[in-house]
Formats: sequence, C-alpha cells, structure tokens
Amino acid sequence: MSALAMAQFFERLGHRVVRTESAYWYDAHRHFFVSFPFHHLIEPDSTELSRLFKGLCAGVRYFAPARGLGRASYALICRDRQYELDALSPNTRSKLRRGLKHCQVERLEPGYVKVHGKAAHEDTLRRIRVRDPYPWDHYWKAVEESDCVEVWGALLGKELVAYLVAVQAEEGCQIMVARSSSNFL
Repeated sequence: MSALAMAQFFERLGHRVVRTESAYWYDAHRHFFVSFPFHHLIEPDSTELSRLFKGLCAGVRYFAPARGLGRASYALICRDRQYELDALSPNTRSKLRRGLKHCQVERLEPGYVKVHGKAAHEDTLRRIRVRDPYPWDHYWKAVEESDCVEVWGALLGKELVAYLVAVQAEEGCQIMVARSSSNFL
C-alpha cells in the first residue's frame, strides 16, 4: 500500500493532508501536524518546515534521527518479520496464551465491527478518559472505503471483546486504534 492511500484515508476521516518534500503530514490536532508514514525517518530542513508552519500549524511531530532538530521522543517498532509468541517474556506469553484459550482472533470486515464494536470502543474511551474524535458511522465509512486498512478482532463466542484498526503504508503497518471491553480485560 502506498503513502497516498494512507493520505486518502486521513482525508476521508476529515483531516487536512499536506505533502512536502520529505513526507505527507496530517493535522492530528488543531494547529499540529504529524508526518506519515510514521515509520519513515525524515530530516525536513528549515525551509520545508517554515512552509508547513506558515499559517498552517504551531507544531509538528516526525520520526527523525537522534541527532536531528527538536525534542527527543520515541517510536516502538518491530522490524523482525519472524516475530512470534516465543519472543515475548514468559509472563506476557502466559497471559496471552490464557486469553487465546478463550478467544478467537481473526481479521474482520469493517461493517462487522461497526455493528458489534461500539461497546468496546466506548469502554476504552471511558477508561482512558478521551473524547471520541470521530462520529462512529463516519469513521467506519472511511475504513470501509480504504483498501490500506485492516481490522482484527478477538471474539469470545459471538461477542466482539476487542479489536484493532491498522493502516498499511509501504513497508510498514501502523496500529491506529485498539479497543477492548472492560469486562474482558
């Protein structure tokens, strides 16, 4: 999947998307832009950033070399394509196996999560004390129309107890949303 497909997904969600020499950017918050694909290491120069700042935003975030401009931050990246359960710590692996005994994890159609996932969505937002950034139907319409998006879920019988939304761009995949029902944590 291309970065352009990811840009179109953000636009469907209602974000403003800007293309500069080094990356695509979207308005993650009012007056604040984030570069994507998120895993791309970039070094925008002051001219590029000045054009982006001028009238558009007050701040940006991007994945830069450690010696780059700005404040230090981090990204959690898994580069091992052979990553599997045995790579986890024994404690985490034990908890995961216990959970998998009870759940079926599979790729889901966005329409299924749109119908069955709202309770997990609302539980998560309540737990983390965050307002919903998108109207429910609008969000799932954007997901359904975007071929760079995958939805995976955990089902306990027929009940959807957790799901995630991931966006693929070039050689990477970004988990954009992770939701779970409080009763099944």
